[in-house]
Amino acid sequence: MKDKIQEKLILLGITPNLKGFYYACEAIVLIIKNPAIQHKITTGIYGSLALKNNVAPATVERCIRHAISKVDKDKKEKLCGTSCPKNSEFLSVFAMKIQKEEI
Repeated sequence: MKDKIQEKLILLGITPNLKGFYYACEAIVLIIKNPAIQHKITTGIYGSLALKNNVAPATVERCIRHAISKVDKDKKEKLCGTSCPKNSEFLSVFAMKIQKEEI
């Protein structure tokens, strides 16, 4: 599953040289494993990834936001329905669509 997520992130323009690439991948895996956590992005996902990587939750959020900013606006619009999605919207929609194999 993780390989597929990474492949799709690369196709969107989020490259592995960005820390946010790995944080986003891990966040998407967490959402797929536990869909209820998507309603607690800030406390649940960012906090969990921050503890795992010994950084602050704000660092995780900022890295993911930076990675998402690298995605072309048209691709974000096609994926999320908006060219400026919030992190939570992007991660949740990406997780849903990868499960349905729509990406």
